[in-house]
Amino acid sequence: MNIRFCLSLVFWALLAFYGCGGGSAAVEMKEAQKAIDQAKSLHAEDLAPTDFQLAQRTWDHAQGAAKEGKSDTAKVLFVSSKIYFEKASDIARSKQEALSRELKGMQLVINSNLDQVKSDLSKKSLSPQQQGQVKAIASEVTRDKASINKLVQEDDYLKAVATAKDVQSKLYNAQLILAGQRPVK
Repeated sequence: MNIRFCLSLVFWALLAFYGCGGGSAAVEMKEAQKAIDQAKSLHAEDLAPTDFQLAQRTWDHAQGAAKEGKSDTAKVLFVSSKIYFEKASDIARSKQEALSRELKGMQLVINSNLDQVKSDLSKKSLSPQQQGQVKAIASEVTRDKASINKLVQEDDYLKAVATAKDVQSKLYNAQLILAGQRPVK
C-alpha cells in the first residue's frame, strides 16, 4: 500500500511539474496580453511612448522566441513585456490624472469666457460682419465643448487638452473682435 501511495504521489508530482513548469509559454503570453490591453486602454502609446515601445519590442521578441520553439526564453520575455506594459500603464495613468486636473481648470475658464462673450455680444453694438464672426465662434466653441466631454469619456485626455487649447484660442479671437481688434490667426 505504501508503494502504491508513493508511486501515485510521484506520478502526480511529475504531472504537476510538467503541466506547470514545462511546456509552452501560453500562461505568460496571456498575462502579457492583458497588460497590453490595459496599456492601450490608458493610451500609453501616446502618454508613455518610450516605455510602451520598449514593452512592444519585448513582446515581439517573445513571440519570435515562442515561434522558434524557445519556450524558456519566450516565458522570460513575456514576463518582461508584461512588466514593461504595466510600467507604461502606470505612467499613462499618472499623466492622465495630471491632464485631467489641467483640463478641469481649462474648462472652467472656457465656460466663463464663453458666457462673457455671449453677454458682450448682446450688449455691444457691432457691425453685422463682426456679429456674424463672434456668433460663429461661439457656435464652434459650443460644439468643441461637446467634443471635449466625449474625449474625456473615452479617457483621451491628451486630445481633450489639445482641443481645449484650441477652444481657448477661438474665444480669445472672439474677445478681440468684441474689443474692436483683429483676430489672431
